[in-house]
Amino acid sequence: SHSRHPPDPPSPLRRQRQMCIRDSNHTTHLYMTPITFELMEEINKHLPKAASTEDEWVFHFTNSGSEANDFATLCARAYTRNHSIVGMRNGYHGMTEGTRGLVSVPGWKHAVPT
Repeated sequence: SHSRHPPDPPSPLRRQRQMCIRDSNHTTHLYMTPITFELMEEINKHLPKAASTEDEWVFHFTNSGSEANDFATLCARAYTRNHSIVGMRNGYHGMTEGTRGLVSVPGWKHAVPT
């Protein structure tokens, strides 16, 4: 039978969620905490094993989808050395300076003073 509630997350995820609820403050991942490392280790258990140390997984936690899209754009441009990015039609990719150009919905675009 199926439960209406998702299963409990692994303990690092559960503790991080409890800390967020309890502390209720905004922090960035510029300041790594033991729980962040535990979370990375827990996620890493479920990823394919790297063939060598050069292929090991690297984690970049972000605070929002916009920030994640900015970072993904930066990584893609650095890797390909190509600055062209394709945005999905009618897609919302964020309102940061980097993602605003990918937004294709007219109501979400804002004029920039020149």
